[in-house]
Amino acid sequence: MTSPTLTLGSILIAYSPTFSLLLLLVLQKPQLVILAVCSAFAYLLSALLSSVVWLVTSAIGNAIHSNNGDDNDGDDGDGNSNNAIGTLFALAIPGVLCQMIVRCLFVNGYFKVENVIRRSVAKHEKEEIAAHNANNNNAANNNSNNNNNNNNAGNPPSETNALQLQLNDLSCSIAAGCGYALLHALFLYGTLLASESGESGSYDEGAYGGGGGSTGYGGTLYQASCGGIPSLINGALISCMFSVLDVMWMMLCFFGMRRRSSSSPSSQPNNNACASAIPSSSAGPSTIASLLR
Repeated sequence: MTSPTLTLGSILIAYSPTFSLLLLLVLQKPQLVILAVCSAFAYLLSALLSSVVWLVTSAIGNAIHSNNGDDNDGDDGDGNSNNAIGTLFALAIPGVLCQMIVRCLFVNGYFKVENVIRRSVAKHEKEEIAAHNANNNNAANNNSNNNNNNNNAGNPPSETNALQLQLNDLSCSIAAGCGYALLHALFLYGTLLASESGESGSYDEGAYGGGGGSTGYGGTLYQASCGGIPSLINGALISCMFSVLDVMWMMLCFFGMRRRSSSSPSSQPNNNACASAIPSSSAGPSTIASLLR
C-alpha cells in the first residue's frame, strides 16, 4: 500500500521549490502573476509543438519499418537499441529544441511589450511637460501662480513612475520560470502521482479490496532500474530537478536576450531602467524582500 505520508512527502519534494518562489515572490505583484501565467501557456505551446514533431517523426519511422519488413525486429537487442536511438532523435532532442525556441520567443515577446509600455510612458511624460510649460507661460506675470507651478513641478515625474512596470529582469525571469516549471512538473509527475494516489480507494476499513495503484495489483511501484527507491520518490526528485532547471534556464534566457538586445541604442535606457527598478534603499534583511518592494 502506498502510504499517505509517502505521497505527501513526494508532493513536497516535487513542488516545494516552485511553490516557495510563487508564494515569496510571484504572488506579491499582479504583474508577476500575469507573467507566470503567460509563461505556463508558453510551455503548453512548446509541448504541443514537440508532440506534433513526435507524431510526424513516428509516422515516418513506422512507414520506413513497414516498407523494410522490420515490424517484428523489436524483440532482439539490436531492435531495442535502434528503438532507443530513434526515440532519442525523434522525441528527446526535438522536445528540448522546441522548449528552447518557445522560451526565447516568450522572452522576446516580453521585451517587445516592455518597450511598448516604456514608449507610451515617455510619450505621456512629454505631454505632461508640454502642458506644464504652457501653464508656466500663461501664468508668467503672476508670482503666486509661478510659485504654485514650481511646487507642483514634481507631479508629472511621479505620475510617470506610477505608470511604469517597476519590475526588473531578475524578478521577471524568476516569475516566468516558476510558471514554466510548474506546468512542466504537473505534466511530468502529475500522472504518476494521480495513479499512485488512486490506490487508496482499494482499501476498505484497512482490508485490501484488490486492484488500485499504477500496477493494478496494489502496493508501491518500484522500477527495475532503481529498485531501492519507490517510483514516487524517484519521480519527485526528477520533477524537482527539472523545476530548478526550468527556472535557471529562464533566468539565463532573460540575461542572454537582454545582452543580445543591448547593442541597439534604444535598449540602453531599458537596461538602466531595469537596474534602477531594484530598490537600493530597502531595509529588508534579504534580497528577496528587497525585490518585493
